[in-house]
Amino acid sequence: MAEKRRQQTLQTYFTKRLRQNEDDMSTCIPASVPAAVSPISTCCPATDKDKEIDMPTSSIPANPKSTCYPATADIGVITPSPSCMQAPPTQSQKSTTNRDLEEGLMLVNQLFPACTGTIHSYYSCRKSDCTTLGKEESERLSTKTDRFKHEWLFMRSSFADKQNLWWLVYIEGQGMYCLVCKKHFQRNSYNKSEKFVSEPSVRLKRSAVTSHANANVHTRSLEAETQQRRGSVIQKELEKKQSSHFNAVLKAFTTAYFLGREHIANRKFVPFLKLVEHLGLDDITYFEHRSQGSIRDVFMTIGDTIQDKICSDIRRSQGFGVLIDDVTDAAAMEQMITFAQYLNCGKPQIAYIGIRDVLESHESANAQALLDTFLQLLQDKNLKVEDVKGLCSDGASVMLGRKNGFAAKLKSQPGCDQMISVHCVCHRLALACCDTSANLGELKAVEDTLVHLWKWMEYSPQRTAAFLKAQLTLKGVAAPATTSAEKTVCRKLKKACHTRWLSFDAAVKAVFEDYWAILQTLSAFEKCAVATGLLKKMRNTHFLGTVMLLRNVLPHLAGLSKVFQANILNFSRIQPQIQYVKDRIQSLCDENVACEELEKELNPEDGRLRHTGIKFAEKDGERLKKLSTCYITALQRNIDARFQDSVGVISSFAIFDPSAVPSKD
Repeated sequence: MAEKRRQQTLQTYFTKRLRQNEDDMSTCIPASVPAAVSPISTCCPATDKDKEIDMPTSSIPANPKSTCYPATADIGVITPSPSCMQAPPTQSQKSTTNRDLEEGLMLVNQLFPACTGTIHSYYSCRKSDCTTLGKEESERLSTKTDRFKHEWLFMRSSFADKQNLWWLVYIEGQGMYCLVCKKHFQRNSYNKSEKFVSEPSVRLKRSAVTSHANANVHTRSLEAETQQRRGSVIQKELEKKQSSHFNAVLKAFTTAYFLGREHIANRKFVPFLKLVEHLGLDDITYFEHRSQGSIRDVFMTIGDTIQDKICSDIRRSQGFGVLIDDVTDAAAMEQMITFAQYLNCGKPQIAYIGIRDVLESHESANAQALLDTFLQLLQDKNLKVEDVKGLCSDGASVMLGRKNGFAAKLKSQPGCDQMISVHCVCHRLALACCDTSANLGELKAVEDTLVHLWKWMEYSPQRTAAFLKAQLTLKGVAAPATTSAEKTVCRKLKKACHTRWLSFDAAVKAVFEDYWAILQTLSAFEKCAVATGLLKKMRNTHFLGTVMLLRNVLPHLAGLSKVFQANILNFSRIQPQIQYVKDRIQSLCDENVACEELEKELNPEDGRLRHTGIKFAEKDGERLKKLSTCYITALQRNIDARFQDSVGVISSFAIFDPSAVPSKD
């Protein structure tokens, strides 16, 4: 009778429970929580009491659809079985991902940071595969009529569908809390009750959970959560912007550095950023500093960073030489530009240090003003003046004057008495060439004519087009279809500069190659007084012979200048190179090369310039030979005057050249 009465009691209990769950499958666990349906994988092992009240298999109803409890279910703690998964979960319940799980678990830990009891929630129990309460909690609740059921954590009423949030939390030894109400601290507006918020709800009934889910205070909490999540889209975008800010700035600075290294204009910086963004580099969107002032700051920051590294390398070298020149910029401001040569890892390096306005704090650019500006520059770069071991500059008295020049004043500084100052070898060569042409009137006249010819054509597109057309006609070539083809066939004149002998050499070559086309172009503008005057100066053997002479001599001087301008110059090569050039130009004079080429070019039978109408006479050859002798003799004399006093001392520094030291291999 006792066994029969016990079975009837259990059957009555299960029937009552099923009726309560007809409207809401409260004991059904979503399909995304497979770990929670196993009665074996629990965070609390089964007690001896649980084992004692296990029902026999024969007491379970035969119809599996009539109940959803396993054979191991006890009265105190009812564990759902997989057979209760007949009601499909909602779309939000299906979409509970690992990310949602981590965010929910983080929220639980934030709201209950100092909790001593075991916390049960959808997120924490899924994380630890918990399906039952702890042993001590189960024993505590066994003596009470109202008991918390672990499966309430997975009820539909414990889930906010729109917010995708499981709100029910149970703490052993305390009671039930609402995650969303505690987060937004919503209290009952009538009695100011803080149940489910700061105070636990100890009314451990399913109806209490359902009642709170339908309460106004819970609805207000859900609305506040919805509003917060709507704003979280902007917040997430802001967080993404903040997290990507460093990468965006780094990539933008890398782009600016690339433009600088490739000598691309700074104004192309913003279009280049848009191109990079279009190619898929989305982080660059968050670089918003695109105004002209910001772009300038970007390039200035890169320049300062590079210069800081250069100055650090200079300080480690413990000795460096400086190259200083006083220049005037396009705004007619007196500027002092400074370069440094130093050793870095055993190799000589040349780097730009800075440029300063001399007249910013001085009335004139005298030696004292230059010295004060230079010392201030070294102080700003944290460089020591006593580490300056050498000075190279032009031969102006303000720079290299023996008594009151810049070099003399710099040597008077403490620790600089052993500094060596030299006159730039490239500048010495240019001065020797300029002195030679200034002393010979015919060379000076030819130089002026080349400058006027270049200006006459360069400043007029019509004359330039006529000159290019004359070249095509004389070469028997049809008009090119493209600009690149036109550049290949035609050549423009080069500007002749008195102080730049490399450009003077290029100008002489261009005039010699297209001499007949130049005459044709000048003849076409016979109404122009300038063209008529240039034609009269150029259409004779005097001009053409002088061009021939310069065409043979200037390449050797330009080659010597290029040797001096090499990045790494071996001082022992200076004197042999100078002697080699002197010997070569002397051979040109001895062999009378210019006169022979002039006679060949004007040969009436097969000469290239026979159509110019210029006739070669014997007296023209004698005049050209005399000019060659005077020019080459004066050039050699001026070169010796500029180099003979210092070339021996400069060449002796070859023993200190680290690049001349043989390697260990």
